[in-house]
Amino acid sequence: MIGFEEVAAPDAQAASLFFRSFNAPAPDIPRHFVARLPDRAVCGYVHLTPIEPEVFLVGGLCVDKDAYRRMSAENRQEVAGHGSLSRWLLEQSIHIAGSKRAVFAYTGNVMSRRDCEALGFVAAAGPYLLVQWHAQPEGQRRELIEKIAGLGPF
Repeated sequence: MIGFEEVAAPDAQAASLFFRSFNAPAPDIPRHFVARLPDRAVCGYVHLTPIEPEVFLVGGLCVDKDAYRRMSAENRQEVAGHGSLSRWLLEQSIHIAGSKRAVFAYTGNVMSRRDCEALGFVAAAGPYLLVQWHAQPEGQRRELIEKIAGLGPF
């Protein structure tokens, strides 16, 4: 079974996956989440940066495409049932993060947008900013969107 967990910092496998995906070192910011194959090998990584209490920015989502070849047929079927490994990792990371008012994502990648939209993210501002609402009061959403949009790409 594929497992998901929050880690204090990316281990060597997660850091390597991040570097291969973004040609940059893994960030030294909280919070880090990984997906692991049954043999404990890292097959996905994402971080959720707390920007204010219960508001997170999604960043660094990446999966090891070679992991699909190493998965058992049962694991591949399990992933397919969740849409994709990246979608499942994002869903689990948001769940593990605990109490939330809002989770923001910034992406122009068609597949990432599809995964976000499948998880209930909606357009927030501009062509790339998306948000998944949780406990943010309706009357305070516009102000929060403007604050996050003001950060630029993240």
